[in-house]
Amino acid sequence: MAELLDELSKATDKDKRVYENSLEEIRAELKKEVKGLEEWSWARGRVLPLILSRDECKALMNAFTKGKIAWRNNLIIRVLYAAGMKVEELERLRFEDICFDIGDVFIRGGEKNRERYSFLDPETLDKLMTWMEGKEPGESVFEISARQIRSIVKRAGEKTGISRKFEAIGRRFTAYTLRHTFACHCYEEGMRLPTLRKLLGF
Repeated sequence: MAELLDELSKATDKDKRVYENSLEEIRAELKKEVKGLEEWSWARGRVLPLILSRDECKALMNAFTKGKIAWRNNLIIRVLYAAGMKVEELERLRFEDICFDIGDVFIRGGEKNRERYSFLDPETLDKLMTWMEGKEPGESVFEISARQIRSIVKRAGEKTGISRKFEAIGRRFTAYTLRHTFACHCYEEGMRLPTLRKLLGF
């Protein structure tokens, strides 16, 4: 019995691996879940996305400081990150799409035109409820175009210095960075990949 336990322990140790970062762990997990992925090239000539730290996300969500528009702009960035939404999805978001009781948010016409659900944290829901005061359920949440949303995120990156950090290594900070960061942070918190794929609309 002692010999058997020793062998099992050695086998378990072989299975354990310390990954360099979250992306490496995600790749390994995907290989287990998707048949034939071992033969797939991760590079494929593409540049891997950069991920923001949690402190950088907080800085972006507080980048604007003066007036009601600043409060709205910070909320736009918060919702993009909190729900892993794309800019076009946020543009289409209406108050009736948000279930304030349980924290679900219905995302219209997402990735490949698939409608889906994501979630929002309590603090974001509270801010959205405050923002909704005096408005109708069928109204657009922000009544703002995708181009304007991108401009807001760009300015937040400039105000916080995150854009300069990206530019220093030849990259560009965009609203899509928030979506990539949402995915990575969810995985780091223990979310299973099938669940994460559904939240992202894949």
